[in-house]
Amino acid sequence: MNPSKNQTNEIAEAFADVAVRFREHEQYGSKQLALKALKRRCPGLPSTECESAFDFYLTLLDATIQVLAEYVKSPQFSPHGHMAGPSDIDYQAIVAMLRLRVPGDTPAPLDTFINWVLFWHYLK
Repeated sequence: MNPSKNQTNEIAEAFADVAVRFREHEQYGSKQLALKALKRRCPGLPSTECESAFDFYLTLLDATIQVLAEYVKSPQFSPHGHMAGPSDIDYQAIVAMLRLRVPGDTPAPLDTFINWVLFWHYLK
């Protein structure tokens, strides 16, 4: 299976969505049910590849949560504890911290995770 760029983005978005729903909203009830949902959304993806990618997305989401928690407590963060919106962070600094924490190619939804964690953990 050689997906097009559009299909690759759709697959990445599906993995990001299921990871957020699984970890942050406690949906699916188990990892196996989350993987089953991914298989429905990404037919043709081998099971081992699906599970490996899902584990990576969960690691990336967890790292994003940790990095933003550390960033908000750091001297780099000027509003010191109060955030009004995404423009209050140094996005490039967050990305650099994530690349150190999770080496290798980061998927397209890295900005999705950063924006999600900002909203869900700090702005909501």
